[in-house]
Amino acid sequence: MILRQIISGISFFIHKPAKIYNYLYNDFQLRRAGVKHGKHMQINGKLHIHAGSGIEIGDYFMANSGLKYNATSGGGESYIAVGANGRLIIGHHVGISNLYLTASELIEIGDYTMIGSNCMIADTDFHSVDETARKAEIDNWFTPPQKNFLKIYQKAA
Repeated sequence: MILRQIISGISFFIHKPAKIYNYLYNDFQLRRAGVKHGKHMQINGKLHIHAGSGIEIGDYFMANSGLKYNATSGGGESYIAVGANGRLIIGHHVGISNLYLTASELIEIGDYTMIGSNCMIADTDFHSVDETARKAEIDNWFTPPQKNFLKIYQKAA
């Protein structure tokens, strides 16, 4: 009995700081992203949010993020990214676990939805459907900077 209390006390001091850190991290992420959320939200682990615009989360939302909170996660965490003109609407009583979500326009998750570990949801394929536009995007990746490196090299020599 006494040994169990000692182990419980040690466990409290080991795990409590991590829970406090995760709570503060998630609170900062939600506030920074301007997330509108309902009551009774529970986030276990870190929920990474990169939002350019609106995220709305309903009541009784639960998120598990990380290996400690979901053994099938493979060690990943939950990531939510919403584009500058995108919107994400999550209904009431929704549960997610190690979700990768990208909304460039609109993703709406209905009430009473459970999304399993390592699920990836996106409303974009991250590139244009038009072949010529895709080739132009690739060409733009390899466009050299506008500076004349030869002149810079000659001055240094």
